[in-house]
Amino acid sequence: MRPVLYDFKRGVLRRSVIAALAIFVLVGVGIAYSTAAAMASAPSLQQPLLYSYIDPGSGDFKLEALLLDPELRPVDGELRYKVGCYNETKLRESLPKGAYSSAEYREALRKLVRVVDEGAARSSGGRVSVAKRVQDLVGLNLTCQLIVNVTTVYGTLTQTFEPLSTQEYYPVKVGNRTVQAMVRVPEPFYRTNIRLANNTIRLPSPLDIGGSEVQQVPPWRGTTTAVVGSYTLVVGEALGYVSLSLRTVYTAKSERTLLLASLYSYEDVEFEVYLERSNATGVPEFLDVSDVGRYFERVGVVRSGVSLLELEVGLLKGPGVPVRQFLRIVLLARSGSSTLYAATTQYVSVLEAGLARRLVAAQVASRAGAGVFTAFFPVVALYLVYVYVAKPRAQGALEFVLARPITRLD
Repeated sequence: MRPVLYDFKRGVLRRSVIAALAIFVLVGVGIAYSTAAAMASAPSLQQPLLYSYIDPGSGDFKLEALLLDPELRPVDGELRYKVGCYNETKLRESLPKGAYSSAEYREALRKLVRVVDEGAARSSGGRVSVAKRVQDLVGLNLTCQLIVNVTTVYGTLTQTFEPLSTQEYYPVKVGNRTVQAMVRVPEPFYRTNIRLANNTIRLPSPLDIGGSEVQQVPPWRGTTTAVVGSYTLVVGEALGYVSLSLRTVYTAKSERTLLLASLYSYEDVEFEVYLERSNATGVPEFLDVSDVGRYFERVGVVRSGVSLLELEVGLLKGPGVPVRQFLRIVLLARSGSSTLYAATTQYVSVLEAGLARRLVAAQVASRAGAGVFTAFFPVVALYLVYVYVAKPRAQGALEFVLARPITRLD
């Protein structure tokens, strides 16, 4: 037997060493299990943008989604969806008289929900698009919700029908046509109305997060109307909805600023997106449409559907100035001689990427991880020193080994 193999067998292939290796393997399995449990209990890593509308007049149904990974980059996967509708009056009648719990409300809702459409689709470049005509949606006069189950390499997001869901459809009435629309971005979630402006828009307060229910014109100017296409519209009426989320994503090597948008407008036109400048001061409450460029920076365009805009990092902060916590955003679109717009204040969310890596590192560095190896490694090292040095010396074999030539040539 070769000397190297003999020494390996003599020192490592012992019952005590094999038992220690088995213990380390079991500890590793335990660390992997605890890491998986920690990731399962953490907030879902799935972050889809959702947009959908139902036209009860024709039965048209459309759904768009953009699947994102934990660092808000498009990722491919499968999306399963259900559209469930219920009668709000019957829901209220089915609830217990007087006070009732949220669990009773949820159970009553789930008993009344009728699934009118469901399906599944694979994404391409992170995007999912479903468009079809559903007979059960024709003439629909119910409250509807959309739930999705998203599966990617990062896991599965599962949703159920819930009271006061942020994925509920809301009506957009233009003339004699009513469409049910739903717009949704990852938390924090706000929905802002799209309205018709004459020549002046009213900006929300810088601290009115998600503020959208504000008067569009001063009361003393009275109610005005405008003809857009074949419709006579009232200035200030909701003509669509938009949901926005402003994110700064930090990784170990980079910093990215993103604007996530989900938008429905009764007229499919491009909206220019304006972001409040970080050094803007003295911005008036009522602002002429022509003056938006004085206080806001144009950062891109969006239209009905879901959009992901990557912005310059410097737009959120100046030299030596940290990221502002709140910024206002204005969307403007021209429709003939009229202007559609939405104005909202957005909280700048800071996302530190690499959640999975941090969880694994935390588990490995914990007392159940590195602590076990730190405690047992000196014991194993002392044992191997005893096997290879102390024991041969006590038996008189060490002198014989040291007296042998180093190589065959010696």
